[in-house]
Amino acid sequence: IMEEEAREAERERKRAKNKAWDRAMLEKERAEREERRRRKGERLEKQAEQSS
Repeated sequence: IMEEEAREAERERKRAKNKAWDRAMLEKERAEREERRRRKGERLEKQAEQSS
């Protein structure tokens, strides 16, 4: 019975770790998208300044 509980606890730990990792990856992706959008905006502003 102890072994069974230990295995269950191990699974829970892995699941929690995966969840945390997924959250970290989502954060990273969102940050990268924001960064790209910001750069694109800056580039468009520069083009607008040059053309006017």
